Amino acid sequence: MKRSVKAIVRYYRIDLTQNLFGDWIVLRRYGSKRFEKPTGEIIKTFQSREIAQIAIDKLVRLKMKKGYVENLPLDL
Repeated sequence: MKRSVKAIVRYYRIDLTQNLFGDWIVLRRYGSKRFEKPTGEIIKTFQSREIAQIAIDKLVRLKMKKGYVENLPLDL
């Protein structure tokens, strides 16, 4: 997801993966295109894929309300 604020392109990426213990991890990375590395990273663990997916859907809705647009190439 990305958005432009005062000519600065900001991005927000959400990934879902499973760890070796069977827990589901939602990894959020965010930052600005002007920096090489992400400016922030948040990791949250869930016991089931369904609960993790509900959390992701909620995050996506929240970010879209803030002006982010889904599925655009980031060219990072």
